[in-house]
Amino acid sequence: MSNVWNVVHQAAMSVAPFDALRVANLAITAANRHAASKQRKVAWNGDTLRNRVETLALSPLLLEDEDRVLWDKLAAVATDAAHLGASPEGMHTWAAAYQFASTTQKALGAFATHSGFATALARSTLGPIKSSKSLRIVDPSVGAGNLLLAAIEQYGRDGTDSGIRSFVLNLHGVELDPKARELCCLLIWLAGADAGVGLRQIAKNIHLANALTYDWWSSSAPYDVVLMNPPWESLRHEIDTDGQTERDRTITRLSMATPGAPGLPPLYSAQGTGDRNLFKGFVELVPHLLIDRGRLGALLPAAFASDAGMAPLRKRYIEQFEIAKWTGFENRGGYFPIDSRYKFGLLAATRSAKGTKKLQVRSFGVQPEEVDAPHITLLRKDVELIGGAYSIIPELSTVAELDILRKVLDAGTPLFAHSSFGNVSYKREIDLTGGKKKGAFKHFNAVKLNGYGDGTFFDSDGEHFAPLMEGRLVGAYDCSQKSLVSGSGRTALWEENATRSLKDCRPQYVARMSENSRPRIALCDITAATNTRTVIGTLVPDGWKCGNTAPVLEFESIGQALAGLGVLNSLVFDWVARRAVSGLHLNKFILEGMVWPKFDEQTLEKVAHAAWSICKMRPRSGLSDAHKRRFPSPEAKSNAGRPLPIVEAHCAIECEVALAYGLTRNDLVAIFNDDPTDRRGFWRYFNSDRYARTIVSRVLESYKT
Repeated sequence: MSNVWNVVHQAAMSVAPFDALRVANLAITAANRHAASKQRKVAWNGDTLRNRVETLALSPLLLEDEDRVLWDKLAAVATDAAHLGASPEGMHTWAAAYQFASTTQKALGAFATHSGFATALARSTLGPIKSSKSLRIVDPSVGAGNLLLAAIEQYGRDGTDSGIRSFVLNLHGVELDPKARELCCLLIWLAGADAGVGLRQIAKNIHLANALTYDWWSSSAPYDVVLMNPPWESLRHEIDTDGQTERDRTITRLSMATPGAPGLPPLYSAQGTGDRNLFKGFVELVPHLLIDRGRLGALLPAAFASDAGMAPLRKRYIEQFEIAKWTGFENRGGYFPIDSRYKFGLLAATRSAKGTKKLQVRSFGVQPEEVDAPHITLLRKDVELIGGAYSIIPELSTVAELDILRKVLDAGTPLFAHSSFGNVSYKREIDLTGGKKKGAFKHFNAVKLNGYGDGTFFDSDGEHFAPLMEGRLVGAYDCSQKSLVSGSGRTALWEENATRSLKDCRPQYVARMSENSRPRIALCDITAATNTRTVIGTLVPDGWKCGNTAPVLEFESIGQALAGLGVLNSLVFDWVARRAVSGLHLNKFILEGMVWPKFDEQTLEKVAHAAWSICKMRPRSGLSDAHKRRFPSPEAKSNAGRPLPIVEAHCAIECEVALAYGLTRNDLVAIFNDDPTDRRGFWRYFNSDRYARTIVSRVLESYKT
């Protein structure tokens, strides 16, 4: 952010408290043009500045009564900031400072594109084009114009005034915020003013409108290039009255599928059933704006590549574009004023009826220059295999990752297809928000309860209650890894249960005991690919219920459930899941893309026995008392009552899972890599679990394939 811009903004507050953002931008522009003018003899003072500010303004200003002293002060500080309009770096800094100060931009989720990413996007989009002359370029969410400035910087300066003039006058944009639109016009004008481009000429091409409701086809021909960084804001949130009216119009428009460009499906017919988000509308709009072989460069949330709600649009893009490159980033470099874990990506593509046959992918980038770093070649059939029915573009960093994923997914059976694990079903039993309103459960402290000694409770009327399992309670082979200390909801305080038995644990909520006819595994829904572990599962004790943050998998038999529990908690299965989970939830659509190893009956029983052994040694495994006493398979008489040692049990599971997936020892070395620079590596787990390194070492020692 520019300190000199802030100084001008503060001075502008004195002369235009209701239009200070605009006056600051106009004052710096006026000072820059005065410094570059051949008529420097004209006195530069408050009177001159006010006159020029009013002349440059694209709509009337709200100015206070004239105060010469205050305008003179503004003229002085604007002169000190005039250099911001003299270079691309200064203009990007200027735009970023404006965006930081603008509450309107923040409310819309419109984050200014950092100069590094703007340059990288312009280079990767326009680089393959042999000539930049006469290109019609548009940014449908232009903001303060950072992407168009990057296009000028990279490809609009061919050394002649006529070339610059032609390039600049072929730049187009649409912006909903009048202040941002005016600044965009000013900055582009400054970039081309020396070549004889007029401010009003530029303003004709930068439209003040809502791009999602704008009538593109009556006012303009298709474009050669689209550059965009659309707003990332969800439409489910209400904002101030004026803004909400426009938002309601947008929601209405996105709900109506109408004809767009010839030869394409109706516009806004692929918005999906998920969260309505502004960027999804822009993504669907783009192919309707481009000519055949037109180029697209977009900075998008990572949801474009991974969310189930984006599947219809992702499939359209695979069919309607030759996607050249998807480069994923985390915001760890702080290029956007949001959470450092937030993911986004740069997309480069060419409009084509041939569709995408292959694309280049790279994940977990930090610096914008990584768009030019080596990428992994992903074939369309890989997207179909790894991305499944949702066409997810996986997060990959090495070729070895892709090879392992191909092996595993080719060798397995989908989780919800019939297999040796039986017919497995997925359920969300109680919604924690809706269920609370309906009285489906109660806060533990709101009911006077006594314990039965098995982790369940009874009240004064003899009603039988059990803990309501939340995601935070779910540990690996642990149905109650935390106890409530105080509070409720997001402000609740918790502590680890360590070696406590179930009778000494305290949940946040309780629900009446229920009859459960099938064994269940609860999963922790809230997770991430960079957590210590991604897939965490436990058996659910008989009669307990689970909230939506602890979805359950139901099995036909306890033996199949135990084998499933062993697979789900294995490092090999987790490694695959870490390449599929892009967000912060282990959604059902992620599980639908995962596969069970193809076990024969003997192997299934061996893995089930190993998981039973681990449960026997855990204080809160969820295993029923009847099943704790012996391994619950009548065929396994030789194993009845004889649990394996903990390390041996884990090793047995890892080896059998790896063998069934067809993995080699070298594959396991890659999976068990403990490099702390690997964002999705298991090094955190190895450092937190006392058995983990020993288990991995013994697996590698014993693995012969």
